[in-house]
Amino acid sequence: MRRPTLLALALLLVAACDSGAPGPVATGLLGQLADRTDFELFAEVADETGVDDVLASGGPYTVFAPTQLAFEYLGRDFLAVLRQSANRPVLTRILRHHVVAGRLAPEDFADGDTLRSLDGRPLLVRRLGPVVQVGGVTIRLDEPFEGDNGVAYPAVDVMLGAVTTVERIRLSPSLATFERLADRASALPPGEAPGGVTVLAPLDDAFLALGGRQLLLEQPQNAPILSRVLRAHVVPGLPDLTDGAGLTTLDGDVLAVRVENGVRTVGGRQILREEMTADGRLVLLGGVVLSPLSLGQRFQIEPTLQQLWMDLRDRDPVTWARLLDDSEALTVFAPTDFAYSQRGRDVNRALREPENRTLAQKVLRVHIVEGRYRFADLTDGLDLPTLNGYPRRIEFVGGAPYYDGRLIVQIEANQASNGRFFTLGTVLLPLADAFDTGILRGFTAHARAVRRAGLESLFRTPGLTAFVVPDTNYAVTPQVLERPDLGTILRFNATMTAYPDLTASSFTSLSGAIRTIVVTPCPPDPTCTPYSIATPQADTVLVDRYGPSTDGTGYFHALRSFSFPPGS
Repeated sequence: MRRPTLLALALLLVAACDSGAPGPVATGLLGQLADRTDFELFAEVADETGVDDVLASGGPYTVFAPTQLAFEYLGRDFLAVLRQSANRPVLTRILRHHVVAGRLAPEDFADGDTLRSLDGRPLLVRRLGPVVQVGGVTIRLDEPFEGDNGVAYPAVDVMLGAVTTVERIRLSPSLATFERLADRASALPPGEAPGGVTVLAPLDDAFLALGGRQLLLEQPQNAPILSRVLRAHVVPGLPDLTDGAGLTTLDGDVLAVRVENGVRTVGGRQILREEMTADGRLVLLGGVVLSPLSLGQRFQIEPTLQQLWMDLRDRDPVTWARLLDDSEALTVFAPTDFAYSQRGRDVNRALREPENRTLAQKVLRVHIVEGRYRFADLTDGLDLPTLNGYPRRIEFVGGAPYYDGRLIVQIEANQASNGRFFTLGTVLLPLADAFDTGILRGFTAHARAVRRAGLESLFRTPGLTAFVVPDTNYAVTPQVLERPDLGTILRFNATMTAYPDLTASSFTSLSGAIRTIVVTPCPPDPTCTPYSIATPQADTVLVDRYGPSTDGTGYFHALRSFSFPPGS
């Protein structure tokens, strides 16, 4: 039968003392540890694994005994899994790794020495003044527990040099998501890694913080992106984690290590804990490293930017290729899906039509600038060169940043391998003539009518002013598009007279008709417009003022109803 546990022995000793009978004095290492509450957990697992039997016989031994806090720091979930019967061989290995043969005095620990643990693995000694580390764990040599068969020193961490990095991950519930996804991406070594490996493992909470990004990462179509993300968390070898170091991942990406105000980060994610394992090192992270992804890849897994990346892929393959190219340096002010919805379904649909591909590309490229800019680089009055070839300005109003007059919603720049991106709540308008500006303002049916009448070139003429009809009117009266005099109707509502604003005057339409702009005082009613167009022998129609095209070469205003030539 198995002998009583250490706790039972301790209770017997206490009972003997209480009865007044002389009891045995605990002089061995087991007794020394059992008498101290700070090492109860170590005593329990030593009993469970049979390591206490080893310590009770023979010797002398030197034990590096993890404190209660050391086990807490390791994680109760991890320890609970280790204490399951199926994992007892691993737990036994770990406990034996904390014991070396022979009695070592504090002065026996010399920097660079190698000890041999009972599990047969080496323990490297590092000593810098009073600080001594064994197997990567700090040992308190000033608090020894002396026994007849050896000495024990408190260890501030649990040594994990007897388990591989992959074992450590698989046995830790708090790393379950990382393990599952890393298996899918084949990112982890199948066994003990020759030459060592450093694994940057985000906790489950870090993946949870990704929100919808995690769901998109796990979509089958994003398997290459998932693979790159997970492989970016595996670094061959044991590189330094000092400030300024660069870690080269499995795919050759380089992650920078930074130390600011005592906080270490790698790839922009905080290092929470570092553990040495049998074949390398496990680094626990508070966030998932996404910086090795290109801008294009980042957009594919951003839940609020799904419309943008699909537009780029389908409408502007040249720019899309640049966003996927790691060698580029770009900054994107990315309109969100909400911004697309605010632009309107008709405009979104029109910009997906083949006839408007060039305009769609202009819209996309006005959001992208050459160069990599941090938020700190965005100073008031800064002009940024867009891919369209003309600059857009950064302004600060009341301390808030604006790009091209639109508020930057997310000022924390998201890093990518080839640049950074911010987000906007509005889709920007590029420089465009009156015809294209009308489309961008929502007059898409008018543009289709102009094209059907074969007048597109005419309506792009600099200096032209067009009076356009909203899509709702075409929806109510679609038969207008089928009229044989459609071209005459459109010319009747256009002129080569420039009207950036509407003022009382007469003009000659492109159809030759004399028309008059009438300005009538308007009561304080937001639905009232003071402008109308009158034509002899034709109905008078109300006009809403819009103004110049975005490039200033033409003008357009909106009619509240169709205006037909006399006699039509």
